[in-house]
Amino acid sequence: MSALPTTRAEAFDLGADRYFTGIACRHGHVAERYVSGSCVGCREAHYARRAPEIRARLQSARDADREGVKQRRNDWYARTKVARGPVRNALMQRRFFYARSVNLRGPGKAQARDLAALWKAQRGLCALTGRRLDRAAEIDHIIPKTRGGSHAIGNLRWVVKDANRAKRDLLDADFIALCRDIVRRAGA
Repeated sequence: MSALPTTRAEAFDLGADRYFTGIACRHGHVAERYVSGSCVGCREAHYARRAPEIRARLQSARDADREGVKQRRNDWYARTKVARGPVRNALMQRRFFYARSVNLRGPGKAQARDLAALWKAQRGLCALTGRRLDRAAEIDHIIPKTRGGSHAIGNLRWVVKDANRAKRDLLDADFIALCRDIVRRAGA
């Protein structure tokens, strides 16, 4: 990061919004100053003191015009929907493993790099069906969370979406027995 200008005039010339003189303000803060002349430390202290009052005033304004607030929010979402969707989708496509890892919670949870290593170890194949995995692949818990399983990498595997939805919260042995019963019943 480049150094801040040391005078207000330099900040104006450079188009910066802050500068740093190294001299204490009248309240004793040795901090950056805004081009407007106020000290960053003084402004932060001012807002910290007035935060409850400001929050209450904003809340009362929102309460007084609930429909207007709702309409402005809906207008903003409508205006920016086109811009927000592709940006978010592109980010999540680039960050495929990260996008999957953010849903895992708790101590010892698998990280994005662990999920990528697991994908590589499975050679991009479903652990249950052997089908080629694509971006619709899901993370399956070998011991389901409902039965005490964890988000640790040793309890996870990549599977195709259909297999994960069919398995639901069954253990592998129960799922295989269910599949055998279905095949037997279907007469295949």
